[in-house]
Amino acid sequence: MKNIPFKLINFSIDTLVFFGSWFLVLYLFNTWIPQENVKWYTMILYFVYYFLFESFVLKTPGKWITKSKISNSSTLPIPFILAVFIRSIIRLLPLDILSYLFYPIGLHEKLSGLYTIQE
Repeated sequence: MKNIPFKLINFSIDTLVFFGSWFLVLYLFNTWIPQENVKWYTMILYFVYYFLFESFVLKTPGKWITKSKISNSSTLPIPFILAVFIRSIIRLLPLDILSYLFYPIGLHEKLSGLYTIQE
């Protein structure tokens, strides 16, 4: 359970960064982005946010602040980029956030084999 506080901080910061940036884009380009497509664009960009940050630098802005990063288990049976892809897709499921109520690691960590660790 000791992992939950820094993971909650990571999640909170990343959520603020992502949605703050996205709302700014929506405000500035509201005439170009159809309202009925906003939820789909949000899901796609949320996936891209995590996938790109974790694929290339192993960190998101939240992880920079808490001095943590993602790390793979030594027995990861799939290529790293595929594991990051799986991890990012699973983050889109509401069940992922709820998994922290019952387990010290999230569903996206359990199923991808990638874990958030302190540096």
